[in-house]
Amino acid sequence: MSYMDKESDNRFEYLLDKAIAKTITYDEDKELLKQYFDTDNQEWNFAHYLQAAKQGYVEAYASLGSAYLLGKGCEQSDELALEFLMKSVENGGTWGHSELGDCHRLGKGVPVNYELAWKYYNLARESGEQTLDGFEIRELIRFDFSEFAMSSEKIPVEWWEFVATKEGNECHSFASQKDFPSLCMSMANLYQAGTPRWLHWIGIGAKGGNYCCMDHMLMITKDEAERKRYITAMFNIDCEEDFPSEKLARIIMNGDYPKELQDKAFKMMNDFDLWSDEEKQSALLWD
Repeated sequence: MSYMDKESDNRFEYLLDKAIAKTITYDEDKELLKQYFDTDNQEWNFAHYLQAAKQGYVEAYASLGSAYLLGKGCEQSDELALEFLMKSVENGGTWGHSELGDCHRLGKGVPVNYELAWKYYNLARESGEQTLDGFEIRELIRFDFSEFAMSSEKIPVEWWEFVATKEGNECHSFASQKDFPSLCMSMANLYQAGTPRWLHWIGIGAKGGNYCCMDHMLMITKDEAERKRYITAMFNIDCEEDFPSEKLARIIMNGDYPKELQDKAFKMMNDFDLWSDEEKQSALLWD
C-alpha cells in the first residue's frame, strides 16, 4: 500500500469517526461524501460503504442497500438490498425509505405490496427524502393502482397534482399526452364539484376533448358560442363511437348549426331509430 493509500485510509477513518460521533463539520461531511461515498468509481464507493457499515455508521446502510439493489460496485442482490435498507430504517437512518418503497412496489426481495410501498414512499415524503421529482410517485399511482389510491385517499392530493401537471413528460407524468384529458376528470373528482381546483381540471379536460369534462362545462357555461363548441365536439365523438345521444342530436337539428352537422344528426336519429312514432310521420318533411 502506498503512502497516499495509507493517507487516504487514515483520512477516511478520521472523517468516519467524526461522522459516527456526530461531531463532523459541514465541510468535512461534504469531503466524506465526495471523496469516499460519491465518486465515479462504484467499486471504491461500495468498499467504503461496507467499511462504514461494519463500523456502525447508520447512513451507510442505505447506501449499501441501494448499491445492492442496482448492482453498483457489487453483485446485484435484492435480498441484501432489502436487508441493509431495513437496517437503515430500523436504526434511524435518514434515507432508504424510497428504495424500500421500490422493493415493495416492484417485488424485489419481497412480494409486491402496494400498501407497504405507499407506507415507505410516504415516510420518504415526510422526511423530505422524496422531493416529488422521481418517477416512483408516478409508478405508485399509475392506472393499475389508482383505484386503491383514490378510494383509500392515502395519497396526498399534492402528489396527484404533481404527477398530473407533468403532462407529456415520459419520466414523471401520470398519463401520456394522449390520455391526459381523461386524467383531468379523475383529478377533478378529487375535489368538491364547483370548487376552484375542480373547475380548473374540468376546464383543462374540456379543452383537451374529454367527453365528461365537456359535459360538465356544457352544464355550467353560459357563453353560447362555447356551448356550441362543446355540443359539436361531443356529438362528433358520439358519431365516431357509434354511441348516439338523442339529446345532442335534437339540439343540433333545432339550433343554429351548419346544415352538414344537422344532416349528420338527422342521419343518426334514423340509423338508431330514435324518432317517436309521431315524429316518424313528419320525418319525410325534413329538408
